[in-house]
Amino acid sequence: MDTVDAQTDGMQGLVNTNGDLVDKVNWDDLAAIQWMSINITDLTIDELARRMRVIQARSNVINQTVAVTLDEKNLARILDIARFAIENGYRLRYNKNLFEGQNAAYHRRLLKSYHALCDLLEDYAQRGFDVHTTFMLDFLIPLWDREASPYPCGKRIATVFPDGSVGPCIREHAFKSGSIFDEDPLSAMQCATYHYEVIQPDIPEECHTCEVKTACQGGCPRDKLLLTGNRAGKSIFCDVHREIIPRLRAIEALKQRPAAG
Repeated sequence: MDTVDAQTDGMQGLVNTNGDLVDKVNWDDLAAIQWMSINITDLTIDELARRMRVIQARSNVINQTVAVTLDEKNLARILDIARFAIENGYRLRYNKNLFEGQNAAYHRRLLKSYHALCDLLEDYAQRGFDVHTTFMLDFLIPLWDREASPYPCGKRIATVFPDGSVGPCIREHAFKSGSIFDEDPLSAMQCATYHYEVIQPDIPEECHTCEVKTACQGGCPRDKLLLTGNRAGKSIFCDVHREIIPRLRAIEALKQRPAAG
């Protein structure tokens, strides 16, 4: 993290962890870390709560996010996880089970769970809770309404691996394009393959007129590369995006109104 700060003029860093080491890590070594996502995928909610309390008490973290991969186990407890996060002031990040990305039955279960989740979020928003909808659909920014893509993939974002090597996509760990120790590490992040924007020539015309195009931007190129071998075409989760992004936008609109009761 010190090297990232020195070599990139203060580029932000985010730590993703399941919190296994919270009881024995030297927090003085992590004094600069302010953003942390804790993955609950293989934890109980009670154990997650304990680990997050330890982090809050011992670190300088100002924001904690609950992250979860929506496999079958976690689809079943998606509402319980949401209640825990919202009532304790944490943000939520749901990651789809990408390996089920072409499974129509999984898409149906995912949509059913997301609609139930949106019902819950609407209730919380109406009661005045600070419901954060950003990244509720994996890495999407559902409120984005500008034509230009909000996603810095292949441009201004990177994964830094333990040996200091850099990759231009935070989800693709097989492709590396340089090192954080290079004289100009920012140049290693430039990779057109991972540009995440609807204006790319391999995004179909139907995406250009879609009502959620500014949020979806034609879908994550890495998802398509992994599942189809080609970054061309619309999002692997197009059906989910079309139904759920409008609901997340409606929830944000509810937050602008006075709380009920």
